[in-house]
Amino acid sequence: MPLTLLRRSGRVSLVATLAVGAVVAPSGCSMAAVNAGQPGATSSPTVESNPTNAALASETQTKLEAMVAEMKAGAVLPSRVDAQTTVTDVVAEPNAVHYFYTVNDTDPTTLSPAALKKAFTPFVCESPESWPVLNLGANVLLSYYFEGTDVTYDVTITMADCPK
Repeated sequence: MPLTLLRRSGRVSLVATLAVGAVVAPSGCSMAAVNAGQPGATSSPTVESNPTNAALASETQTKLEAMVAEMKAGAVLPSRVDAQTTVTDVVAEPNAVHYFYTVNDTDPTTLSPAALKKAFTPFVCESPESWPVLNLGANVLLSYYFEGTDVTYDVTITMADCPK
């Protein structure tokens, strides 16, 4: 479900990973496809105060919490995904499953949240592990903290981002 950048021989490869660090679907992507300097697009999930919406939100949240508990049951966190990326946590948040990563040996100025979203969206949308989250109407949130800096890039992917 979460995705990781692997830097090899001047190329960046995207790897979809479960919270336990198992590789799900590797693919390649050149650095040109991950352009720096594009403004990021993130959103905060909201729940209206309508009682029907509140009941649905509560049911969705219960399902998200169960999904995260199941993921964490078999995981050891933090978990090294590759030489540069460590999954540090996965949490259920209001209307979202949020993955936290620490990235080392990577200059964050070579990337941007918008470029990461553009590169990661197809993989999240095509991942069978993401469908339970997205089908609930919830979001997949990916936060990448770049070690040695004060930079964190947040990427929000929703079902609306997925191709029809």
